[in-house]
Amino acid sequence: MQKIMKAKTKDAAHLAQLYAKALRATGFARQASEEGRDELVQWLEQRCSEKEIWVRTDEHGPTALGHFDESKNEVITVVTRDDIEGNGEATAMLRFLAERYPSVRVRPVTKGGKAVASKCGFVPSIDDPSAWVRGS
Repeated sequence: MQKIMKAKTKDAAHLAQLYAKALRATGFARQASEEGRDELVQWLEQRCSEKEIWVRTDEHGPTALGHFDESKNEVITVVTRDDIEGNGEATAMLRFLAERYPSVRVRPVTKGGKAVASKCGFVPSIDDPSAWVRGS
């Protein structure tokens, strides 16, 4: 298993398909469409240049992607490639981000996202139930 590292700007085009999967799952179909691909790649280039995107790869390309927004102190998304879903990659990515940024919040939307967040020790915040924080 490869280590998790910050994505480089040149990786944005390769990451677009994986990020599009997360967008489709959370209701952003237009941004994930083929028509929106160029815009998504440009947006990802910016996120990569700002060092917000973390990635793990194998010989076939990216296996998992994590987007951390430092200005919000939130993990925006964690997404894995279809063929390795359920392999623990999403959990590994979220654990990595939570260890690196101990006070980070997540806002899981999907059933799978909530399961991964829970597995990593996150619970809904009392102040804002849409934001999950590390439990004590």
